Amino acid sequence: MQKILLIGGDRTCIDKLKKFDFVRFSDFQYLNLHLENNLSENCVDELMALINSSKVAIRAKLKFVYKLSKHFFQSNSFSIQLRTIIFGNYRIRSIETLIYFLRHIVKNKSLTCIFFSFLGFLKISESLIDRLLAFNLPEIRILNCIIERNRPHAFVLLTSGYDHISFLLNYIEKQNAMKIIYLINNWDNPSSKGFINNRADHVALWNSQQADHIYSISGFDKKLMTVVGSHTADSAYLKYGDLHVSSKVKSNNSRQLLYIGQQSKYDEITDIINISNLLKNESCKYTKLVYRPHPFSAHKLKQTTSKLINQDGFEVNLNSDLDLTEYAGIIALPTTFILEVILSKVPAILYLPKNNIFRKNPHSMWQYKHFDTLRNNNPMIMAENFNTLKNFIINGLPPQNNINATDFFDLFPKLNLDYPSRINILLKTIMQT
Repeated sequence: MQKILLIGGDRTCIDKLKKFDFVRFSDFQYLNLHLENNLSENCVDELMALINSSKVAIRAKLKFVYKLSKHFFQSNSFSIQLRTIIFGNYRIRSIETLIYFLRHIVKNKSLTCIFFSFLGFLKISESLIDRLLAFNLPEIRILNCIIERNRPHAFVLLTSGYDHISFLLNYIEKQNAMKIIYLINNWDNPSSKGFINNRADHVALWNSQQADHIYSISGFDKKLMTVVGSHTADSAYLKYGDLHVSSKVKSNNSRQLLYIGQQSKYDEITDIINISNLLKNESCKYTKLVYRPHPFSAHKLKQTTSKLINQDGFEVNLNSDLDLTEYAGIIALPTTFILEVILSKVPAILYLPKNNIFRKNPHSMWQYKHFDTLRNNNPMIMAENFNTLKNFIINGLPPQNNINATDFFDLFPKLNLDYPSRINILLKTIMQT
């Protein structure tokens, strides 16, 4: 039986793999961090050490900076990412932000990042950069040892970007016919975070848009890419049905308003408090506000106390599997979740406040490349400041605009079978070639 070494490139990807039932497939023996009785305890410990290695983190970041600089003018996503990594989250507007910038330079080794970004702008040979970053990096030997001990027929990596394992795959000693296969973790990865390692034999994609992004950036052969969809899309279509279903709100009596946050430094808590007070003091359609922070930004709740949250009477919902049809209206900041909002057909508004304090804010992130198709389709009314948003809250959020179905399904494909089954079929096909 062929052995598949299946791992996540970071903790987020590892957690996602735990949701998928690969054990039920008899086609392969899956070697995995979380599946029992397949990897030795030493291998598990060694893989986790690689994922948590600070030395690998620094080298991977420098390679990422080099790649962002090399492709700086190809995407707004890259320019925003690079400026944030080098100069920090805050724009220099005052003495305080200047002090923050100087601290950021020292703490985050930004001078080294600046040097590698300079190499990227000069388009210095990538092979030379790889040799430089591999110097005195014992983690390369550790990963090679893991592969040698297990001798997998394929190395399958669920990756959300230029993670540690993806970086180390530049240097592995490829065993005979061993295949390297990438599973793209999220919609925005190729256009804002990830660069596909050209040593990969195949890449499994969320959607066809990603194939265009990867080809334009990495020159990776489109014939070696396959759209397998996502677990996120599978779950969304089960909940909401097809795009053409018009009205999906479960109850006409619902007066709950949902605010969907994003992963940025934008001050959502102030918005939440202001909206909550608005619902109390104004005669508007909604009576309750529910705040769903981005899964990676739950720390924002620390900006206010639980006493203040209770006092202002809004609910915080950290559930990763929200049913959007339970809400009468949705305020959505630009995130992957916006695809589910569109599919739900719940009245919604896209909130894009400009914020001159932070480099990454809802307005600037809406310019990311993976949003191109949605920007062209204009799926919902947009509000660029709180006063505009306030008027819509008082009077009720408008219905969503119609979106081109073909464009939407290209972004969020509905496919047969479930995600693990599709991956299993793809692996069988690849392993037979």
